[in-house]
This record gives sequence, structure tokens and C-alpha cells, in this order.
Amino acid sequence: MNIFYKFLIFFLLVNNLVFANPIIVNQSYNYKLLETNLTFPSGLTEKKDNLLISDLGNGNIYLYNNQNNLEIYYEGLPFGLDVMGYPTGPYKIKFYNNKLYISQGWADVNRFDDHKYDHSFLELDKKINVLTNNLWNPYDFSFYNNDIYLIDSGKNNLIKIDNNNNFIELLFFDKINQKNEDMEILSPTEFSDTETYLTDSVPTGITISQDGTIYVSIFGGFPYFKGSGKILQIDDDINNNKKTTIFIENLNSPVDIEFLQDGNLAILEMGTFNYETEFEQKDGKLLIYDFKNKELKEVLKNLDNPQTILQRKNGDIVFSELSGNIYIVDINK
Repeated sequence: MNIFYKFLIFFLLVNNLVFANPIIVNQSYNYKLLETNLTFPSGLTEKKDNLLISDLGNGNIYLYNNQNNLEIYYEGLPFGLDVMGYPTGPYKIKFYNNKLYISQGWADVNRFDDHKYDHSFLELDKKINVLTNNLWNPYDFSFYNNDIYLIDSGKNNLIKIDNNNNFIELLFFDKINQKNEDMEILSPTEFSDTETYLTDSVPTGITISQDGTIYVSIFGGFPYFKGSGKILQIDDDINNNKKTTIFIENLNSPVDIEFLQDGNLAILEMGTFNYETEFEQKDGKLLIYDFKNKELKEVLKNLDNPQTILQRKNGDIVFSELSGNIYIVDINK
């Protein structure tokens, strides 16, 4: 393990000890910490009544059972740091039709040799299979009618994998127009107040409603301007073309989304970006969009680099943080 990686682990652990816990904004909710002692918990899914968790700190997937025991479910996936210095590895995991699916991200920048599982989409049954490694940075994915919908946060596109294992690119996410005043913050002299500037649309989370409508969370690409994040709604028209509309905007780096059992939409915001310290610590939020009242509600704030959100079958909402924490959120009775 290189010195920079050790320093990153030390920094996040110390930061986690020094700063406050998440703050409850909506008093209808409460939370508790799940004790796991994982380094960089990321992906979350449920197998029967057990919670599966991927750890970007060692490339392992763990099973957390009803007796609060943590055991290795699968080990040996590549891990390390990406080009931005953030942990990479098995980003997301989802259990579906008795198989575990894994999105394996960027290769470790400090490793010279390629690994056969780098930037790949994996299927774990009795053994692990590479469904494809023709990806740059596969991140989140969802299922609908036995098809897989996968977003590549490197190529900024949406891919469908059908029952016959055909790969179909459904959508490329166009660049985002940025406000001139935002660009002038970077350099008052270099950027004109009359020109339009574009940044990448980086897809980060995907979820699909019961009627097949696709929702994707979008980062405004580097330098991640405040309020440049969006939730897109993607529908099929009568000619099977993808119609994309902005469903929610003015978000701060939304990193994951998930439909809840009541039909509402949970959103994790990573928070704002500082040009000197990068993403602000303890600036993330848990939001819930109420479809009936067309209202976006803030549930928790002060989250530290949140990654994944999941609602378990028992109704508990679980989310992971790269700081090493996993929290369980429930509704006060």
C-alpha cells in the first residue's frame, strides 16, 4: 500500500472522529450508525435478509447478517486510487435473479499492469464472469424486465444489456451550459461574459420506476459548479426514441438516487466543490422528492462523502459514506 493511500485512509478516519455526525433536518426521520469498521464502504445491496457491502479500501465484498456479524462474501477485486485521488474499485453491487452484479471502476493509477477486471461489469454466480470490460468507468446500474441499464461515468453514456447479452447504447449525455459568472470565478480575465462554456454531464446514479421511466442523476463535470447537478427523466416516445427532460435541477453533485417503497425518490448529494480542498467535508445531504406534493424535502445534512443509498425490504433506508460510515435511516413511529 503506497504512502499516499495510507495518508488518505488516515485523513478520512481522523476527519470522521473530529467532525459531527449527520444532522436531522426533517424530524419525521431518525438514524443510527451501523458498526462495520470498513475503510471505504461504497456499494450496498440485499441478499435475502442480509446486507452486502463493497469496500473500496481492499476490493472485498462483505456480508452483514442479522446477527450483526461481518464476513467476507467475495474477495480479490482490484482497488486503489483514480486520477482524482479518490478510491476506486467495486463501486456498486446489486443482487438480482440470484446473481450478484458488480460495477468495477477505473484502474488504480499507481498500478502499471492491467487487471482483467479493470473498468468492467461483472456477474457473480458460482464463479465470476466478465460481461464486458469495454468501458471506461462503469458506475451505477439498474434492472427492468430482466434488462440491465448501466451508466458509464467515463464515457458519459447509458447502455442497455438485454436478455441475449446484446449491448445497446441508448443515450449520450450532452454537455451542460455553465453560467458565465461561474466561469469568471475561476479566472476573471480568461473567461468572457458574452460566451457560453460547456462542461461534461457525468451520470452517477440510475433508478427506474415501475412504468419503466428512467431517472439519472448528473454531476456537472469539473470544476463541479455549485447547483450544476440535475436529475434527468428519460422516456420512450412512440418511435422508441429517448426523450430526456430535466426533472430536478440546482443540486450539488447528486451521486445516487433510489426509488423508495412509497414511490418517492431518494437523492444523495455529495455536496459542493472547493477549488483548493476539492469536495467539502460534511457537506452532503439526503433529499427525498415527494411526487404527490411535487416537493423536494431535505432529510439529513452534514453527510461526509456519501456514495450509495438503498431501501431494504424491512423499510430501512441505508446509505454509505467514503468516510467509513454506514447509516440506517428510519421513519419515527
